[in-house]
Amino acid sequence: MSNCQDLKVNIDLIVKCIEELKLQRSELSLLIEKQLKEKNCLEAEIERITYKLGLLSKNLCQRIATKEEYDKTIKDAEEMYNHLTASSSALLQNVTKNSTQLQEAMDKKVGSDSIINVFEEVMKTSDMVIQSPTKLATDAHLSEIPNVSGHPRNVPEITTQNQLVVESTENTSDLDDDFDFALALRKENEALNEAKESDADT
Repeated sequence: MSNCQDLKVNIDLIVKCIEELKLQRSELSLLIEKQLKEKNCLEAEIERITYKLGLLSKNLCQRIATKEEYDKTIKDAEEMYNHLTASSSALLQNVTKNSTQLQEAMDKKVGSDSIINVFEEVMKTSDMVIQSPTKLATDAHLSEIPNVSGHPRNVPEITTQNQLVVESTENTSDLDDDFDFALALRKENEALNEAKESDADT
């Protein structure tokens, strides 16, 4: 009788242990399922992060390359700007120098034109006065011969015309070239007067 009771007690304990084990297994299964879900979520997150990391790395490489292009472009632009600044400064100096030289040349040309105008005026006056020595000698000789009416022939007075030439030249005495020209012209007229007087004496 006691053996039957002990067997029944043992069976109850065994059944109870089995139920506890099944309960623990169910809890463990729930925990495993939960962890599997978490693992899958983490793997999906890792995959998403990996993909995002790849895109970020690619964009980062492109932006680094673009930044290097910016640096190169800025450096080239600064070098070209510095070269352009130096070239513009040299060009400005060259243009200023050439402009000054051209202005000086133009002033000299204007001065030369004034001298030429004075020279032409003096030549016009001298053309009316200066004659060849033969003509002067002839006029001097003819002045001594009365014309048909008995009056001496009218010959232009060289001295008066010479004075006009000298006076016209003296108005430009501020120019050395005009002064030299007037001096040479005066000497030539004096030589012509001497030739006239010599012919008149003979």
